[in-house]
Amino acid sequence: ADAGADADADGGADGSSLAGRMYREEAWGCLVKANLIEAARRTPHDPSVEAASSKMYTQVFGPEFWPAGVGSTESSPIFIIGLMRSGSTLVESLLSSHSQV
Repeated sequence: ADAGADADADGGADGSSLAGRMYREEAWGCLVKANLIEAARRTPHDPSVEAASSKMYTQVFGPEFWPAGVGSTESSPIFIIGLMRSGSTLVESLLSSHSQV
């Protein structure tokens, strides 16, 4: 394979080429602008909304919700929390395949 096949036009495969350096500031400015737009449209965090959601989930998904024989009698649940593309689905798959989980 050609060692330079993935290189930028000026030779830098990591964006360190002249073209990469010229557009870095412009790209950063676009990223900052996009983050400001996203932050402006996002609903601010409200702990009382989270508390109400948790209470509702607890009421809806109580013991009577589940068919007989489904679930565990353990009182210590495992919560897997993660951001998108952070590996939380992989962790859930690994844990769910374990005989003692």
